[in-house]
Amino acid sequence: MQINAKKTLVTGVLYAAEGNYGTPTPDAELGKQLGNIMVQGQRATYHDPRQPFRHLGVHFTMTLDWGPQFGVAMREMKRLAERMEYSMVLPAQATRILQTCVRTKITFAFAVAPYGRAELDAFDVVLRRIARKAWGLSTS
Repeated sequence: MQINAKKTLVTGVLYAAEGNYGTPTPDAELGKQLGNIMVQGQRATYHDPRQPFRHLGVHFTMTLDWGPQFGVAMREMKRLAERMEYSMVLPAQATRILQTCVRTKITFAFAVAPYGRAELDAFDVVLRRIARKAWGLSTS
């Protein structure tokens, strides 16, 4: 089986090293240690563990920071809301689009992203605003 070296990332978080217990290894040192790994004769790309990457449609970091996924989901939701605001869909169609497209796009990552009450409330506010605009109701 051939491995696509351009899509192969090497990353890691080292929290315990001799004389450095409990604090993460600096990125430059980790990059030196992991930047020379070869995969089928090609050098794999080193990826900073604090920077998000996308895997199976979910954005996360090796330090398990789910903030990037929330940011991506919120931007996508607002982009869809803006598109629906300027479209000519009927209120019932807008409701159906919210239920079948927008909500499923946002809830896709719920199985792995540990959103808290504040993040869920933020999603709900945007969904309600879209629905209220579609039905011609006050958005305040």
